[in-house]
Amino acid sequence: MKTAVLIVDGQVGLVDGMNVHAKDQVLHQIANVLTLAHQAGWEVIYIMDDDIGQGDATQSVIHPKITPAEADVVFHKTSTSAFFRTGLDEYLKSRGVEHVLIAGFKTEVCVDTTCRHAFSLGYHVTLVADAHSTSDRDELSATKIIQYHNANLHGLDNHEFVIEVQPLDDIKRRVVVSSN
Repeated sequence: MKTAVLIVDGQVGLVDGMNVHAKDQVLHQIANVLTLAHQAGWEVIYIMDDDIGQGDATQSVIHPKITPAEADVVFHKTSTSAFFRTGLDEYLKSRGVEHVLIAGFKTEVCVDTTCRHAFSLGYHVTLVADAHSTSDRDELSATKIIQYHNANLHGLDNHEFVIEVQPLDDIKRRVVVSSN
């Protein structure tokens, strides 16, 4: 099954400007996801939210710790879904992608919405459990939000497609096993 990696909203203005929980650890894990993707020959697609930075180019750029490689692709969005009016679905289907691996920011908004939208469009989805994050809310801590979404999304299926939530180490083991 052909895989593409989606990095959602990994922009300076969000990552550095919104008190993201475990920011450095999550950026490190996303960098590891990118390394795995490039080694496995998976396409990497960055999703950028056009509202982040609102005209301040220093805030709207991809975070320097997860900078795109030359061959990586960038899509821009204006809603919480990476798929809504972006052409991403058509692009992925034209390339034969059936599985998307998702990482990024913010867990309960754009990451969750992108997972569910991909699933509803017929993609198998893997959310990297330790490569997404958010900020504390008045109602819940970031840790609780992340735990809730990891538990809530894992195993969601419609008898044909499924969302899995797995830590990066488990994903790496599957890639090694499947390449032998």
